[in-house]
Amino acid sequence: MLTKRSQGESETEAPTGAGQALMMGEAVAGAFVENGGELGKLCRETLARDLADVVQPLLSTCTNAEWIEAINARLDLLERDTGKPGPRLVRFEANGVAEMTAPAR
Repeated sequence: MLTKRSQGESETEAPTGAGQALMMGEAVAGAFVENGGELGKLCRETLARDLADVVQPLLSTCTNAEWIEAINARLDLLERDTGKPGPRLVRFEANGVAEMTAPAR
């Protein structure tokens, strides 16, 4: 498994709402890029914000598995745009680590 820690929030603070969603988006976008994901015309920061927008409304009402499903659905759209497989989110830990699978070859 591949992991990436968010560089956003301090580990001593517990982000909520938009801050938590952005932290998650940044961690996933960073892990995606660093582990072979293709962004096409997007930049990493744009992907992070897109992922935060996907996750934020789900934070208070959905399970971790549902967050992962929503994030991977967004990454599926990106894959269709670029035509290249990328890693997928497996787990997002409370300590800010995004664990992803390696891209399919």
